[in-house]
Amino acid sequence: MVFDRQILRKYALSKSPEKLPKSVYLHHSEHAVTIFDLYPKAIFHLLVLPRIKEDGPFNAKNLTSLKTLLNSPSVKKEEALQLLRYLKEEADHVKAESLKEMQGRWG
Repeated sequence: MVFDRQILRKYALSKSPEKLPKSVYLHHSEHAVTIFDLYPKAIFHLLVLPRIKEDGPFNAKNLTSLKTLLNSPSVKKEEALQLLRYLKEEADHVKAESLKEMQGRWG
């Protein structure tokens, strides 16, 4: 299995994530896009990606890794923390939806 960062970058850069293929796209917000993993290890295996903004602190260069984000001179620590909070909110939303789906399928 090859981990394809370019495809993830494409999804994170999408200005209209809802237009991604239904086999890929689950949900998005202003700050995140949630996709189905191409190589799932479980029935519910999703990825929450930060949405890349071409301008501003949350560009592709700064979002290469958490370490890069936190060490970037162009990203304030408060901004990085807020982005992590947004990602957690998205993950919590996806978790709640997944639990509903599981309860609907298997009780």
